[in-house]
Amino acid sequence: MQAKTPTNNSSLQALGRRMRRRRRELGLTLLELADKAKLSKTYLCDLEHGRQEPGMGTCDRLASALGLTLNYLIRGKYK
Repeated sequence: MQAKTPTNNSSLQALGRRMRRRRRELGLTLLELADKAKLSKTYLCDLEHGRQEPGMGTCDRLASALGLTLNYLIRGKYK
C-alpha cells in the first residue's frame, strides 16, 4: 500500500483545481490525461473534485503528465 500525503478537504480541492486548470491549459480531456498518466478517467474526475486522496506515486505521475513540479501540484508552490 502506498503512503498518502496528509491532507484535508480544502487542500484536496485545491489540488483538484490545480489539476483541472493545467489540464485545460494543455487542452487535454480527462480521458487523454488518464491515458498519459496511466490512471482511470473516473479516478481523475474524483481527484479533480476533491473526492479522492492521491498517493505520492499518483501525484508524481500526474505532475509529470501535466508538466508540473510535484511540489506545485501538491502545495501550489514552486519552491
